[in-house]
Amino acid sequence: MGVMSGKDRDYLKKRLKELRTVLEKEKKQQEKERKQMEKEAKAREKEQKKQSKKK
Repeated sequence: MGVMSGKDRDYLKKRLKELRTVLEKEKKQQEKERKQMEKEAKAREKEQKKQSKKK
């Protein structure tokens, strides 16, 4: 990047760091939601198996 001003360069570095942080938080949230969905799906499967054995 051809930034001449030190002030602008510092601002860009700070902004990039903020964006990386936001991106990382979003990734963690998506992973958490995915794991929760998998957990719920397994619980439903387990319940269905339990009900099918009763029949």
